[in-house]
Amino acid sequence: MGKTSGVSVCITAYKATRFIKECLDSVANQSLFLKSDNYEILVGIDNDQETLRYLQTIAPQYKNLRLLMMDSNEGTYITTNTLFEAAKYDYVVRFDADDIMQENCIEEALAKIGDCDYVRFKFHNFYETDKVRWHDVLIAHGIGMFKRNTIREYGYFRPWRIAADTELLHRLRDFIRIGSTEGVVFERRVYDGSLTTAEKTKQQSQLRNYYAYVIKNSKYISVIKATIPMVTNTYQEVSLE
Repeated sequence: MGKTSGVSVCITAYKATRFIKECLDSVANQSLFLKSDNYEILVGIDNDQETLRYLQTIAPQYKNLRLLMMDSNEGTYITTNTLFEAAKYDYVVRFDADDIMQENCIEEALAKIGDCDYVRFKFHNFYETDKVRWHDVLIAHGIGMFKRNTIREYGYFRPWRIAADTELLHRLRDFIRIGSTEGVVFERRVYDGSLTTAEKTKQQSQLRNYYAYVIKNSKYISVIKATIPMVTNTYQEVSLE
C-alpha cells in the first residue's frame, strides 16, 4: 500500500470501559495488521472521563493507537465525522466500541473496496450476558469501510443521536457504489442500555419513528441535493508517550 493507501479504523466510545478492550483486541489482531503497518486505530471518546482514564491504562498494549477526546458530548455520529476528518489513510472504517471484529474483517473489506465506495459489513448479533449468537446474517447500515475522499464529498453522517447511518445509506445509495462483504465479519453486541435497546432510542421509540418518517420522505434527485454540511466536534488528541 502507498503512503496514504492504508486503513484508519474509527471507533466511537462512550461509557465503554467494560467492553472496549475486547473490541480493540479484535482490531489489533486483524490478519492484515499483523502483516502491514499501514493502519491506525482512532478512538473518539465522546467526552467521557472514565473511558479516557481506562483507555490510557491499556493504550501501551496497542500499536498505532490514537485517542481523541471530544470537547463535548455530541453522540456517536458527530464523533464519527470528527474521526473521519482526523484520519490519515484513504480507507476509513466505522466501528463501535461494543462490537468484535473477526480476524479477516479488514482484508475482506479491502478485497471489495476497489469496486465500491462503501463496503457494508455483514454481522451476527450476540447477547452480552451469555455470548449466544443469533444465526441470522445481517448487513450493517453504517458499519463498514468507506473511501474517505468519496464519502466526505457528501457530508458524512447527519448530526443525529440515532438513525444517521440509515439516513446516510438512503441519501447516497443512488450516487455511490455500495457493496458488502462476502461473509460475516463482525459480531454485534446486544445489551441493556445500548442505543438499540434504551427506552428513548429503541426500535419503535418516538424518536426513532420520527427519524424513520424523515428518511422515508426525503428525496435526493441530484448529487447536489444529497450533499449536506458536515458537522464535527472539536477535540484534544491525547498524548500516549
